[in-house]
Amino acid sequence: MFVVTTERFEQLVAEALGSLPSELGSAMENVAVLIEGRTEGRSLFGLYEGIPLTKRGPTATRE
Repeated sequence: MFVVTTERFEQLVAEALGSLPSELGSAMENVAVLIEGRTEGRSLFGLYEGIPLTKRGPTATRE
């Protein structure tokens, strides 16, 4: 494990999001990226909570 400052971690997240292909970035218009200091009791690197795009019907609404 290594330690990075909060500022450096936020910079890394911004760089990662900025490096996404434009087609994918434009499809993420209603995605929130939250950065938290730690997860209690588990190794969690990412979590999507919601209805997968492949399971949404034609009348699905945006939240």
